[in-house]
Amino acid sequence: MSEVIQKPRTARAVGVVRDVHAVTPLMQRITVGGDEIAEFLTVEGVNEPAAWVKVFLPSGEGKAYTIRHIDHEAGTVDLDFVLHGTEADSGPASFWAC
Repeated sequence: MSEVIQKPRTARAVGVVRDVHAVTPLMQRITVGGDEIAEFLTVEGVNEPAAWVKVFLPSGEGKAYTIRHIDHEAGTVDLDFVLHGTEADSGPASFWAC
């Protein structure tokens, strides 16, 4: 008999950038929070190793990022972005993270 594999529940949340700082000269850590993010942090599996979120940028493009850190008390999530350059052609996430 086959085991049924269930797809994880999809949760959507709009976040607000709470903090930005350089991890290295070519990596930016962005902390995202807000009421919807705090609620998202209650979703089953969000604390698992290699948990990820898909970030949709103002341009409408989306990309998956591994959650680097969760602060349940503050209701925030840290995500790391590699900086490929400061020009628009460096990639939408890199350009946005600069």
